[in-house]
Amino acid sequence: MKCHEVEKNLSAYLDGFLPQTESQTISLHLKHCPKCTVRCEQTNTLRSRLRGLPAQAPPVSLTFSLRVIGSKEQTRRRRSATFSKIWENWAANTRLWRDNLMRPLAIPLAGGLASAVFLFGMVVPNVATYQSFTGNDVPTALYTEATVKSTGPFTFGDDDIIVELTVDEQGRMVDYSFPSKVSEDPELLRIIENNLLFTTFTPATTFGQPTAGKVRVSFSKSHIEVKG
Repeated sequence: MKCHEVEKNLSAYLDGFLPQTESQTISLHLKHCPKCTVRCEQTNTLRSRLRGLPAQAPPVSLTFSLRVIGSKEQTRRRRSATFSKIWENWAANTRLWRDNLMRPLAIPLAGGLASAVFLFGMVVPNVATYQSFTGNDVPTALYTEATVKSTGPFTFGDDDIIVELTVDEQGRMVDYSFPSKVSEDPELLRIIENNLLFTTFTPATTFGQPTAGKVRVSFSKSHIEVKG
C-alpha cells in the first residue's frame, strides 16, 4: 500500500472502521514507513486533544427549529401521498393566495365605492334643480362670427372685389388683404381703403365674450355681401 492511500484511510484505521485485511496492511506499512508513522502519531494526538475538549450543549432554539422542520416535512409527505391529498393541498394554497391578494384591496375598494355613491348623491339633486330652472331658456350660440355694422357710400366697378378683413375683440379692423388686381389699380385701391375707413364692425364672440375674428366682404356696384 502506498503512502497517499494510508493517509486517506488513517482516520478510519484509528477508529477501527476498516476491514481486517486493510487494517493489517496499514499496520504493516506503518512498521516500515517512518513518515506515515509520524503522521499516524500526529493524528492520534489530535484525536486525543479533541476528545478532551468540553462538550457543547446545542441551543434550545436548534432543537425547536429541527422539530418544526421535521413536522413540515412529515406534513408535506403526507399531503403528497395520494392524488386527493395533492388536490386538497393545491386548493388550500389557492384559497390562501386569493385571500392574501384581496384583503389589501377590500378596504380601499369599499371606501372608493362609498365615496362614489356619496358624491353621486350630492350631484344628482343639483343637476335636477338646474334642469328644472333652465328648461325654458333659449340656447346661446357658442361662437358668432364678426359682421359688418355699416359701410361708407362709395361705389365700385362691375366686378366683385373680395376683401378679407381681421377684426379685433373691440370691433376694429386690424388687418386686410386684397386680390392682386386691386393692387395694380391705384384708383380702385384708394376707393376700397376709403370705404373700409368708414366701415364699422361687430366683433365675433365666443361663449358670449368678444374675440378676434375674420370676415370676408364682397364689394360690387350693386351690393355689398358679407361672409364670415
